[in-house]
Amino acid sequence: MNVNEKNFIKKLRKKDEKALIYVIDNYGWLLKKIINKYLFNLEAYKEDCLNEVFLSIWNNIESFDENRSTFKNWICVIAKYKSIDYLRKYLEKSKTENIDELNISEEPKKLEIEIKEEFEELISPLKEKDKAIFRKIFYDDISYEDTAKEFNMSKQAVYKRVSRGKGKIKEYVENGGYKNE
Repeated sequence: MNVNEKNFIKKLRKKDEKALIYVIDNYGWLLKKIINKYLFNLEAYKEDCLNEVFLSIWNNIESFDENRSTFKNWICVIAKYKSIDYLRKYLEKSKTENIDELNISEEPKKLEIEIKEEFEELISPLKEKDKAIFRKIFYDDISYEDTAKEFNMSKQAVYKRVSRGKGKIKEYVENGGYKNE
């Protein structure tokens, strides 16, 4: 049976490679567009990021829920966050390299500001304490354990707050509260 619009998700879940090819052929342009938005001048990272997105779709298709989101929205969110991860890796790498050798402009600073603004917009539906926890863990890359100590909480309590916060953020994004423009 051929892979088509009606059966490609079912076939992806069965790990049919033809279904992944269908996704690449039909959604690849959209994913590239999203990746280009975040990695516009980082050509060396774009192809790797796109491959990571496809791998993530392949490995995580079981977590896709047709009742909560469209497939298109789901893969767009994956592309966005993979792009942001690659951008963070680039920014971290650029901090450790010799600035004279890089010959870069102010673009990374602008991108870092944009990422911070996007991050703040995403966590906006959370309570202040939860926002602070999200900043520590996901923006400052502080461990759950260290974050728990800093907030005088158990590690389990931090995990629960993060889990609930992710749910609130997901709901916020799916209900159109987050505008990625």
